[in-house]
Amino acid sequence: MSNSNSEIYTTINECINDNRLAQQKLYNFCFPVLMRVCSRYKNNRDDAVNLCNDAFLKIITNLQHINKNENLEAWIKRIATNTAIDDYRKHKNYSITVNLTGEAIPDYYDAGTNYNLPDEKLHANDLLKLIAQLKDPTKTVFNLFAIDGYSHKEIGEALDLTEEASRWHLNKARNMLKQKLNTLTQPFSTNGKQ
Repeated sequence: MSNSNSEIYTTINECINDNRLAQQKLYNFCFPVLMRVCSRYKNNRDDAVNLCNDAFLKIITNLQHINKNENLEAWIKRIATNTAIDDYRKHKNYSITVNLTGEAIPDYYDAGTNYNLPDEKLHANDLLKLIAQLKDPTKTVFNLFAIDGYSHKEIGEALDLTEEASRWHLNKARNMLKQKLNTLTQPFSTNGKQ
């Protein structure tokens, strides 16, 4: 499907009228956007595709609510993110209590760490693979905060965590990712390259 707004909204109108070919056309349009979001929340492709399909079902059933002035891709991403949150809640089979004993966790990156690694040529896909290795709910908190732009309050409400627990998981994710990045870049620093 081309990115022409009129063609997209014509297809959406056909989907609202239960046109199966239009639904397939819309699915083909949505799938890459959905996979980019869903694959951040799932560790394997099959689970990510299942999450995509759940999100697409929500898209199809809510097409009549889309505003033509709204960015369609942003709307799709929001539905995918909310579907990932719903999936997390549905599969959450444990309770987490975090006590930081008054220890403050900053909402900023460690000023003493160099986060620019141009010589190592890490790509976005490499970082996504590292994020995928995190365990839930740490991975979900990191994705919602660092990638999707949720606040700790929003994350806490969505995942039934306290803001303090959300901050703790974000800090844990950052430390684990920093450790993994350091491991990846050690060969460069031991050979004298920086």
